[in-house]
Amino acid sequence: MKMRLVSIILVFLFVANPVFAQEKPTIGNIAREVFTDPTTYAPTIVWFWSAQGDWDTSQPLFKRNHGEQNPTYMQSGFPFGTPMNYGDGNRLIRSMIPSTLGFTIGANTIERFGEHFLIRRYPNKKRTIKIAGWASRIAIASAQSYILSAAHFRQWEENNRLLHTLYP
Repeated sequence: MKMRLVSIILVFLFVANPVFAQEKPTIGNIAREVFTDPTTYAPTIVWFWSAQGDWDTSQPLFKRNHGEQNPTYMQSGFPFGTPMNYGDGNRLIRSMIPSTLGFTIGANTIERFGEHFLIRRYPNKKRTIKIAGWASRIAIASAQSYILSAAHFRQWEENNRLLHTLYP
């Protein structure tokens, strides 16, 4: 909700401010910048890799009747229940891609609008604003990657440790 409000305010600033109206960026330019920026895709790729690795390394443990703490992958929706089958888990992981990608698309779009606004407002600070924009996008992508994937990477490592310890 907050992101929508910020984007509405930024769009209003671009449209309502006649001083900057002659140089406003086109939606196409903003879209091109967002969709060619690696920080748009990095969090989703890292999350998918971690979630798939966690799911793949859980399979041998499921076959040996080990439980899963993550209720998302249980048929009942409760921890340590019966795990869903492998194909359903893969579909579930793939179904979450649009929401993870949507966040970074939204965040990068808002950041790009803000960057263009500041460059038009302070044209002599263009380089500084561009650097700050890159830093902002990298920070957001890094934080989102960590938040979404850290638990999956830990579980992936724990699954491998259990497999090698219990079933050498």
